[in-house]
Amino acid sequence: DSIDWDNFEKLAAIGYKPKDIAAYYQIPVAEFLDEFTLQDSLTRGHYMHGRLIYSATEGTYLLDQGMAGNNPAQAVRLDRLREKIDWQNALDDLVYD
Repeated sequence: DSIDWDNFEKLAAIGYKPKDIAAYYQIPVAEFLDEFTLQDSLTRGHYMHGRLIYSATEGTYLLDQGMAGNNPAQAVRLDRLREKIDWQNALDDLVYD
């Protein structure tokens, strides 16, 4: 197994696309994407997990800061994050449901 899954998830969290991650690990893009497009694939699972962990960590931090009244600007960032998540969820519903 040549993939460091922790690092893979970090690359996903940063926002790299699957084809870029394939290039990073020197895996043929077509081969990688064939695996990635399978709904229950290991690569897809780790990719989605990395993105979720980053988004959830950011979101919970923003929520905590906003509720504590520490920084009103955090509320704006939280609203933007919610919009982004809602948009992605709607897109995923169209594609996968």
